[in-house]
Amino acid sequence: MSSREIPNPYDDYQGQKLLAEDAKLDSTFADQLKANINNLLARLEEGLKHVKGGDYSVYTGQTGIALLFLHLHKVFGSSGTGTSYLETAVGYLQPALRHLNSGVYTFLCGDAGTLALAAVAYSRCGDERTSKECIKSLSGLLVVVNLACDLLLTLSTGWKSYMNRRVKDPRMPDEHLYGRAGYLAALMYVQTQLGQDAIHREVVVKVVKAILASGQAMAQKKRWSHPLMYAWYHEYYLGAAHGLAGIFYTLLLVYGDKRYLDAAEKCCDVAWKRGLLKKGYGLCHGVAGNAYAFLAMFRLTKDQKYLYRACKFAEWCFDYGKHGCRTPDHPYSMFEGMAGTVYYLVDLLDPMNAQFPAYEF
Repeated sequence: MSSREIPNPYDDYQGQKLLAEDAKLDSTFADQLKANINNLLARLEEGLKHVKGGDYSVYTGQTGIALLFLHLHKVFGSSGTGTSYLETAVGYLQPALRHLNSGVYTFLCGDAGTLALAAVAYSRCGDERTSKECIKSLSGLLVVVNLACDLLLTLSTGWKSYMNRRVKDPRMPDEHLYGRAGYLAALMYVQTQLGQDAIHREVVVKVVKAILASGQAMAQKKRWSHPLMYAWYHEYYLGAAHGLAGIFYTLLLVYGDKRYLDAAEKCCDVAWKRGLLKKGYGLCHGVAGNAYAFLAMFRLTKDQKYLYRACKFAEWCFDYGKHGCRTPDHPYSMFEGMAGTVYYLVDLLDPMNAQFPAYEF
């Protein structure tokens, strides 16, 4: 046992019935989930009152909180309070829309996430005009995303100056947090929420082609034997955030691919044994993020062993803050903090439709 995780205290699955006839969670555990969701949500809203503004990303900022409240609206509808979940989501998005031009154009860390979520939120409110304006702006980022690459070297001095003003790093990478895969994720989020026709297919295809062309160019340049390779600041990352896993996963979402099941099962076994992390309860480096692996396997295999494991990790999160885990840098955010844990608990109520935010949609 390494120093990164806490020993798993739970027995593994022994045939317990976890689902009702409607494929939703058994009502007894579902009631426990709802009670803990309400408790954590109250703590979250109180904590957010003391968070300084200025971060408008999905990953650690206000737009991520909007994503949570959109999810709450989708699952529960009315909040039962004076302000609806949908109104709360829009309230977090409005200042983010006033602070675009961040120089990053991805779902998790940049303007694409704000525009994608705003398009969905305003559509849900019945404001189709504003929704379509957001979609137009989102699709318009394609010019920046696809030109911000080595082709920049062939552009005129005037265009170079323009691109350098708009793009934080004109050598646009391909990874998920700051690169083209992250922009593609924003497009796909809008499609899954508002329909495939909400984003013109040619926009999606152009991004996919750019990612593939970039990977082919890197592989040829470095004389790799395989057809694609990607780098982030001259390093060959393999993970989901900066590396191959996140890029390939997003590409496969476009084309559909159900391979690699055996490898996924082995990964889930490791997550069960070692996934109660001392880093915390969140999505990025925490227990809720690991638990989504179980839900993904449950959807694929219908094996209730994985649902059981997901429920046990949820039970661990019920005691939020009591396990001696470290406090993250952004303790209430979507990917580092409490908002992501609440998102996971809400998703667990309907496990067959649970989806890791920003990756599975």
